[in-house]
Parts: sequence; C-alpha cells; structure tokens
Amino acid sequence: MIEEATLKRIGKAKFLEENNRRLRYLSKEECQELIKACDPHLRPIVITGLNTGMRQSEILNLVWDKIDLRNGFILLGRTKQWKL
Repeated sequence: MIEEATLKRIGKAKFLEENNRRLRYLSKEECQELIKACDPHLRPIVITGLNTGMRQSEILNLVWDKIDLRNGFILLGRTKQWKL
C-alpha cells in the first residue's frame, strides 16, 4: 500500500517515448542455428515464420482452406499491420 500523496505524484509522471524502431534481420547462419535448436514439433512453425514474416498467432491460427499448396501462398485475413 502507498500513501495518497505518493499516488498523486506518480499520476503526474510523464512516460518516456518508446523507441521500437530497431530493425535487424537474422543471417542465413543464424536462421539455420535457430532451426537446429528447435524441438522437432516447433521446426515447421519457425520455418514458416522465417519464410513468411507471419506472427506466431497468425501461424498457429492457420486453417487449411487458407493455404494453397499448388500455387504456394497463404491467405491471411486482417493482420495487425493491415490498415484501410
């Protein structure tokens, strides 16, 4: 429990601007090491993510009617980055 005066001071605190702009790609060797380090049941998920850039939730929520193996593509609905 904290005192009311302390709580009022915390409420006036300003948050620092978040900087998530760092962009880094794995090298081919790092990708291979990552795949090797995975348990066998996780490898298809990791490989799909590396090759498509899909998020974990997008991969885990895939259904077969959204996957076209003949033409080699995956249809995604609205993604986190999707905007009008």
